[in-house]
Amino acid sequence: MRVPIELIDDIFDYLYDDPASLSNCSVASFAFTSTSQRKLFASVKITPPRRDTSDHTSPTLRKLRQAFKESPHLSTYVHTLQLEDVGQIVTCKEGVTHHWLALDEDFSRLLAMLPAVRKLVWNNGMNWFNWFALPCTTRQAIQTAFVQWPLTHLEVMGMLNFPLSSLKASESLRHVELRAVHFVQQASSLGGCAPKLKSLSLVEPCRRLLPELATWFVEDMDVSELQSLSFKTYGGYYPKGEDILSMLRILEKSASSIRTLDISPALEGTDVTVVPSLALPSLEYPNLRTLSLGFEVSDLPLYTGEASGYASAQWVVRSLENLAKSPSQRLEAIQLRCHLVQADPAATFDQGIWKSLAKHMCSPKLGRLREVEIQIHAVYSEAKAVMPVVSNMLRDVMLKPLGERGVNLRIEEIS
Repeated sequence: MRVPIELIDDIFDYLYDDPASLSNCSVASFAFTSTSQRKLFASVKITPPRRDTSDHTSPTLRKLRQAFKESPHLSTYVHTLQLEDVGQIVTCKEGVTHHWLALDEDFSRLLAMLPAVRKLVWNNGMNWFNWFALPCTTRQAIQTAFVQWPLTHLEVMGMLNFPLSSLKASESLRHVELRAVHFVQQASSLGGCAPKLKSLSLVEPCRRLLPELATWFVEDMDVSELQSLSFKTYGGYYPKGEDILSMLRILEKSASSIRTLDISPALEGTDVTVVPSLALPSLEYPNLRTLSLGFEVSDLPLYTGEASGYASAQWVVRSLENLAKSPSQRLEAIQLRCHLVQADPAATFDQGIWKSLAKHMCSPKLGRLREVEIQIHAVYSEAKAVMPVVSNMLRDVMLKPLGERGVNLRIEEIS
């Protein structure tokens, strides 16, 4: 009996994280070979060399090159390429230290063998990686790959001097995540039309270059059809709200298409008097369905109107107030992530903040709202013991008004 190929595909989907079983299946039957090989090589992870060896070549790189050399068709199955711990340092025989990838000649050769990469994840681990630490030939090979690959997803973490021109060179690019990335703008003759991004995530961007980065995405990339925007600078220092002002430039370009908005700004050092000008504006968000906001409540009292707390709490209150005034509002879910910077958050619990939030979330303009999730995190270890008490206090304040509007409330304590 011949098993339909569709059924084989469905069965093998359960082995996506079991390469040993996929490898065994590839030689168990000719009928399984093609499917198991496609699943086995769909996502490959390149790891650094072992620290206890003098060989600076990644064992996974070496094995992949050999496999693709012997069976070239396998390289066409690779759709996701993950680079792990690229920032790991190795020491040459001469005593000079380098990032291991800068010494591995197999990497640029491997890139030339891969024609169908759609997702690239570049994770530099605990050590920052400097783009210019790579040999010129390797940098050229990467930039050429960006032009030739049908790349749709790019994630880069912990890199110095990343060339933004590489992003513009990939016309198929739709999803970008830059986490702790410092960049340079280099003129490039590669690529043509600006990619139409669908999702953009900027986490811990370089403070000094953030306005320039926002300008580049607005002017050199196409964010007019952006559906998801994630912007997180929490823990940074922007006394004049420069981070939010940069984010708003991108949001204003994409307000009509945005569906998911996730913002955690660094307002801890910002003057509370400028908060109203930094709040999310009352634009038309006809497609916005999910909103996530991160903020902080501190022992330091700052009073503005009916709410008290730190500037970031004021920002959330004012942002929800503005959204409740926005026309064509179709928001369905709100998530609030609150860091409690208090020695005893139960004793200093401020009902004013949470009553204001509940009031704005119960606005008739937010009639489609059905889910509210509140995540609370105790920054000080001694405060963790009273977090269940804080959760109950939140329910006492918010459960009734939200419940009367048919909104489901969920409160979660994050360790």
